[in-house]
Amino acid sequence: MPRTSRAIREERPDIVLTHDPHAGAPRYVTYQLHPDHRAVGFAAIDAVYFRAPGPLYYPDHAAAGLAPYRVGEMLLTMGDHHDHFVDISTTFARTVEAVRAHASQWGAHPDLEGFLRRRPRRSVDLAVFPSAKVFRRLTPG
Repeated sequence: MPRTSRAIREERPDIVLTHDPHAGAPRYVTYQLHPDHRAVGFAAIDAVYFRAPGPLYYPDHAAAGLAPYRVGEMLLTMGDHHDHFVDISTTFARTVEAVRAHASQWGAHPDLEGFLRRRPRRSVDLAVFPSAKVFRRLTPG
């Protein structure tokens, strides 16, 4: 995690986007199936909440002139705990292309565009957001 914290301290982002390491019911009892998604999500949350803003973590960063830094918000994707929505109507076609490029999992999907349009329906009023990306928003503040 020193690299994640270092990147946050160097780049000083306003927002960090990562995988939600949990999925399922609101009690977070079912975990995200992909181990790499869980690992990335947990590492990013740990870095954003504790390590990057913590002055006692990684004293070598201070020696290199990197001050502790607190990220303003995190957006967690691929979970079931949505409370933040982004209208992606103007970029939806590019989204489909990008997902289709992940050929090992999505390249041969028979109705990828339809799947991506239907996916947020449980959480979003599609009359307001005809194409939406849904997130769990955290504010580490």
